[in-house]
Amino acid sequence: MPRQIVELARLVNAKLEVNLFYRTREREELIARVLRENGAEEVLGVGDDASCVIPELFSERRRVSCRGIYIADVVLVPLEDGDRTEALRRMGKTVIAIDLNPLSRTSRAANITIVDNVIRAVPTW
Repeated sequence: MPRQIVELARLVNAKLEVNLFYRTREREELIARVLRENGAEEVLGVGDDASCVIPELFSERRRVSCRGIYIADVVLVPLEDGDRTEALRRMGKTVIAIDLNPLSRTSRAANITIVDNVIRAVPTW
């Protein structure tokens, strides 16, 4: 799956960013390492790079890269996260969500919703 995520980002000229609800430096670095091992040249959102804040969010998901999610026009939300999807929309971003539940808050709040399992959906691109 990491290789497909890296390839998708390359195909659409997107940046990759670590964004976790339960954030620790160790988890951030582990995810970034796996992405780099699978071809990513740059991974944002690790350590001090996650210094910008999404307004109105109170979990660690509020911390994002100032060079990534914070300034992006379009954000892919590959797992259900209704609060973050709604907050990103309030920031004027276009949100693409992948969610199994077409009636979830994430699915309803996203601009574009792909109703599928992320493991199945990403490799089809």
